Amino acid sequence: MRQPLDAPYALLLNTDMLSQTKSHFPVTRANSKIRGGPAKHSIRAIHPFLCVSVVAATVVGCTHISTHQTASRVKSSQQPMEMRAISTKPVIYIASPYTKGDPAINTHFQCQVFDRLLTDGLVWPVAPLWSHFQHALFPRRYQDWVAYDFAMIQRYDACLRLNSEYPELGYSESTSSGADREVAEFQRLGKPVFYSIEELYNWARARKR
Repeated sequence: MRQPLDAPYALLLNTDMLSQTKSHFPVTRANSKIRGGPAKHSIRAIHPFLCVSVVAATVVGCTHISTHQTASRVKSSQQPMEMRAISTKPVIYIASPYTKGDPAINTHFQCQVFDRLLTDGLVWPVAPLWSHFQHALFPRRYQDWVAYDFAMIQRYDACLRLNSEYPELGYSESTSSGADREVAEFQRLGKPVFYSIEELYNWARARKR
């Protein structure tokens, strides 16, 4: 347990301690005659170096505690600022085709979009087609994934509706009844829906101002 800050000052008035230190700092003959007799427990009878040393130690100790407390307050005040900066980014749900066309290419496309959004750093993207890999390991009914996505939509700030594309193979898929239902749910909740990354970024930058 830490002692109060004024504890070192109390030591200056502790006569028991002072009497024990006489063997290390003997009383001089001149001091022993102060006010008519030996000053057995008088702080004035102790060697001046002791008083200076204790006071110096007190000042240094208090300064160290004050500096440590100030540094702790500065550090603690900075952390919430950083967390607030992170939390101001909007969370964006990516809606794009999955079952129509090639599910593997559709998943690749959405993961690619996720990577770009995360790298650009204006939003926090969510790629629901990660369930493609979860489903490969632990298959579930299609309706389970739909129910999960709709349960989570209310937690997101906006939707990015895109067509799935893979130019290297000349692949493009726009039809998706699931993505269209997700868009309708965002609109029902009064949340914005964007149809291009540029449009999303313009909204995100304006939101930061």
